[in-house]
Amino acid sequence: MLWPTIQRSDLNAIFTCQTMNTKLVEPKETSYVLDMHLKPLTIKVINPPSTLVADKRYEIVCQSTGSRPNAIITWYKGKRQMRRTKDEILDHNTTTSTLSFAPTTEDDGKTLTCRAENPNVNGLFLETDWKMNVVYPPMVSIQLGPTLVVDDIKEGDDVYFECHVRANPDWKKLQWFHNDILLQYNGSARIIQSGQSLVLQKVTKQSAGYYACSAINAEGETVSDQQYLRVKRSISERILDRHFNRHPMAGPYHNPLTQWPQKLPRCPR
Repeated sequence: MLWPTIQRSDLNAIFTCQTMNTKLVEPKETSYVLDMHLKPLTIKVINPPSTLVADKRYEIVCQSTGSRPNAIITWYKGKRQMRRTKDEILDHNTTTSTLSFAPTTEDDGKTLTCRAENPNVNGLFLETDWKMNVVYPPMVSIQLGPTLVVDDIKEGDDVYFECHVRANPDWKKLQWFHNDILLQYNGSARIIQSGQSLVLQKVTKQSAGYYACSAINAEGETVSDQQYLRVKRSISERILDRHFNRHPMAGPYHNPLTQWPQKLPRCPR
């Protein structure tokens, strides 16, 4: 007998083969109950959270039905298999797997895959993907403008810093600090914020010191490490120092030739 197409509905169907010689002899027969290896019918992640908080541990449940025998469920992050799982067989064709994991900031936007496979037949599998949305406070760093030479900044130069921020959700407020004091943006004082940059026009010796930036989002505030700004004396000031043999740390210059006594001694007669 040739059965052209086997369907899932044929599971446990009884096939009977009967032979007969003459009416004088009872017919002989044998029966066969059809058993089948079946591909999973469904797979889904049960109530996945819409957002995940970085470094917080979660238990995510994936469920598959329809496999015969029960499916083996595996989890993947990208191509790496996740090992911290617990499987449970609920009935003759339903399997659940619980993944325990703590996402990191690097997991934001990555995909978790839950895969259910018939353990007896390669290729009989279903899988579902879940894209993770991981929220975290801003990650902040400060950098002196890449076109500037850190050891060659002098009075009168224009200087700018860049504040690099990675955050989810996006940052909503950016602040700058000079020697731990919040900077107020003032065009007349030549302190300007442009996007994620801080511009200091025509810096002076008072502009030297430690600079930092901070970013704020719904998850918190983060302050960057500090960047030191050194401001050298202007070229004209250094020329005057060399011309008058003046030490850079000395006070205002006084020409000794102009410092005459108030009274001159009388010459003897």
